[in-house]
Parts: sequence; C-alpha cells; structure tokens
Amino acid sequence: MSELSALNDLFTGDDEPEGTQQRRGSALGGWIRSALGVAALTVVTIVLLRVGGVAVPLIALVAGWSAVLLLRRVAASVSPPPVHGRRPDDDAGYGGETEDGMRAAVKRWERRLSAPDRFQQVSRSMFTELVDERLRQRHGLTRAGDPERARKLLGDRLWTFLDKPPRRHPAPKDYAALIAEVEKI
Repeated sequence: MSELSALNDLFTGDDEPEGTQQRRGSALGGWIRSALGVAALTVVTIVLLRVGGVAVPLIALVAGWSAVLLLRRVAASVSPPPVHGRRPDDDAGYGGETEDGMRAAVKRWERRLSAPDRFQQVSRSMFTELVDERLRQRHGLTRAGDPERARKLLGDRLWTFLDKPPRRHPAPKDYAALIAEVEKI
C-alpha cells in the first residue's frame, strides 16, 4: 500500500501555486553553479572562436559571461507586482505579451503623477509652506497673522495663487514666474 501512496504523491500536484516554493540549496551552491557555468561557457566560446580563427583575451570572456549570468540572476529575482483583478495567464488586454516589472512600475508612476488632485495635494501645499516660511524668516510675519502686509509683500498674482486654488495646473513657465516672485521676497 505504501508503494501506491508514493505513486499517488508523484502524480498529484502540490497545493501551493507555482513559484511559491522556496528554492533548495545554499547560497554557496548557487555561486559554485554560477562559477561552473561561467567556466563551461568560456571554454565553449574559446573553442568556437579558435575554430573561427579569432583570439579574444580570456579575462574578457570570463567577465562577459559573468556579467551575463549575473544579469540573468538579477532579472530572475525581480518579478512584477501582482496585478489585481487579472489572472496571470490572461494576456488578452496586453496584446499577447506579459507585463514585466518595468512596465508595471512606469504605469504606477504615471497614475500617481497624473492624478488630478496631485498638484493640489503636494506641489501647491509645499509651495504655500515655502512662501509662509520665507515670509516668516525674512519679514517676521505670516499670511494668517498679518494678511494685509503679507499681500503687499507677495503681490496680487502670488497672493491670488496662494489664496484661491487654481482650477487647473499652471503651465511650467507660469510656475517659474511664481517661483521668481517668491525669490524676490
């Protein structure tokens, strides 16, 4: 009966999905396998180059194959974050390609930076804090504490920008002009 259960164990799959099992072996074993792989690839390359009548320095081949295997190991260790609401084998929305980690990171940053309220949350609030600090350090007042004097120092354009949030993002040259006005304070 034990033989039957052993065969059943061979033919049944694990309950864990693929990729969740930990690799077996030590780090030293991995480095030894890598060194043997570099040596084997270098020997094959030298033989093929000698047959073709080309001489390449041994150190260049060892360095090249080491770089290739290291890059392969690093690329294998970096996996894209899981995409929520999509099965890993469902590639219909991506033109038949699987999404790699770089594409996922770029999309994530595009979403973060193109959010409609991102300017109001981050850039405008930091700009407002900068103006308030500049007023406090250079003139000993704040916009909330002495609004009349602060308005005279800032000017109408800068005061309007800080007091009433703009409906749309300012153009880079308008933002540069506002920064120049802050520098004059």
